Amino acid sequence: MTKKEPDWKERAQDLLQMASEELKKTAEIGKKMLFASQKTTELRDYYEMLGHKVVTELRSKKLVWDDPEVKEIMEQIVEMEKGLQDIEDDVRKIKAGSTKKA
Repeated sequence: MTKKEPDWKERAQDLLQMASEELKKTAEIGKKMLFASQKTTELRDYYEMLGHKVVTELRSKKLVWDDPEVKEIMEQIVEMEKGLQDIEDDVRKIKAGSTKKA
């Protein structure tokens, strides 16, 4: 029985060691994934800032970009802004107590 005990203990230690190593790997992967997520968010923010800057420059004619896709995107932006403005106007009317739509 003494021979089996050390063998069992050794296997248990090996198992615990492997579990510990896997846990460390998982924690490291988790840290990397969190960092990547933060960087992705920052990148999205920078793209958004760039987009706002481009729209502002296109509207002011400081930037001329003769591209059909850009023109289509700008038309969509104008249309969506108008739709949002209409919603905002409706909300103001509701808040003021007038539910009549103009």
